[in-house]
Amino acid sequence: MVSKRFLNIGNALLILAITVWAITVYMHYPETPIILGNFGFKYSDVVYGVFYTRFHPDLYKRTSELLDTWYREERYISLINGSKFCPIPYIDYKFEYPPVIGLVWYLSTCIAISAVLPGEYNASIYEELFVDLAGVHFLVNSLITLAFFILCILIVKKFLVEEGMHSSRVLLVVFAPSIIMYLVYNWDMITSSLMITGLYFLTKKRPSTGGALIGLAVASKILPALPLLLLMLMLLRSVRVEIVKRGIAVKFILTAMAASTLPFLVLYILSPRGFLDFIGHHSSWYCENCIYLVLDNNVFSELHRILATTSLSLFLLASARLITRIRSIDNRTIVSISFLGITASTVLNYVFSPQMMILILPLSVVVLPVRSLLLYALADAANASIMVTFFKDVEIRSFLHHTLGLPVEVEFNPWSFPSVTQILSLARNLLLLFLLITTYYRLLRKSA
Repeated sequence: MVSKRFLNIGNALLILAITVWAITVYMHYPETPIILGNFGFKYSDVVYGVFYTRFHPDLYKRTSELLDTWYREERYISLINGSKFCPIPYIDYKFEYPPVIGLVWYLSTCIAISAVLPGEYNASIYEELFVDLAGVHFLVNSLITLAFFILCILIVKKFLVEEGMHSSRVLLVVFAPSIIMYLVYNWDMITSSLMITGLYFLTKKRPSTGGALIGLAVASKILPALPLLLLMLMLLRSVRVEIVKRGIAVKFILTAMAASTLPFLVLYILSPRGFLDFIGHHSSWYCENCIYLVLDNNVFSELHRILATTSLSLFLLASARLITRIRSIDNRTIVSISFLGITASTVLNYVFSPQMMILILPLSVVVLPVRSLLLYALADAANASIMVTFFKDVEIRSFLHHTLGLPVEVEFNPWSFPSVTQILSLARNLLLLFLLITTYYRLLRKSA
């Protein structure tokens, strides 16, 4: 009877997950109407941030942009003029995402080109079919994301049931505003699912599988490198004081290091230029919705990087102090340490894109007490509103200035204060910082 009940709950969650996925796919699909005339509901990195900037039929007219994006621009010219083949990210053109996502991108691009472009075509036909090409490519990526979304929900539910927590918490993973806005916007759900699943296997004394999955999470986003580092430090310290068997720690650390570094090593061997441009892209990015913007409103200021480096260094020192005081490791401790790591890697970073909230979501559902989870829900709602307000920045500023009489300059600048977009980002960041600090001290008291 119990198993049948769980099966029914699982089926209901599956139906809900697919429904939410279908809604967000409809929102972001390039050929559906723009909801409320707000492009923030339509925009996605998958379509407009990457695919359009690489494969748009008019790119050849913008020579400098073409040469900056494509290493082998003749491959792009051949593709749009009738040579049906699949260009390779990092090798034929720049690709700013880690290798696991690069593989997903390559496969989805190949499927889209194979399915949409005819055996014989010319530049005019390519232009006519381009939106269909982008649409199929988006749907393939979305289907892959759906698989990881379902896996994430099931793993979170398992965690909740096994830890004696109310399974209804999992509904936040399904219905969080940031899920509706950003589930298929980028690939963060792949990373989030790999990480929570890896943690689950680690708690089940399957360190090799857990290490491999968390390592792949790093190779898909980089940010999970911080929680992975904390987990490795905790396991090493636990072996020293004989809390954890040496074999568990060694297997986890070796597989995690291999899974996180080998994809980057392969990428570097195949395309040193593509690898170095990937590194350069991220190291030169501006303060995107970062918590430090309140101190310096210039998004390109070096102060943001300095503050992020300092804050993360202090966090590591504080985490090391916490880890040395841990006297026993249970499942909740493992997930809580990971929550600290992934939250710090986002909220203390100088880049906190709105889709990154998905990295924190599953862990918060498992770790946070009820009141803290309510605060997280508020932070998530503010985060979902970032893109809702982004493309409406001029209209909002105009309302504030002309209707309310506030001294706000009417311009399009959602990257800086006093943009409502940045006020929402700051509210999100401060709430998450509060949750980071309170979770840290809760663990500290538990270890005392």
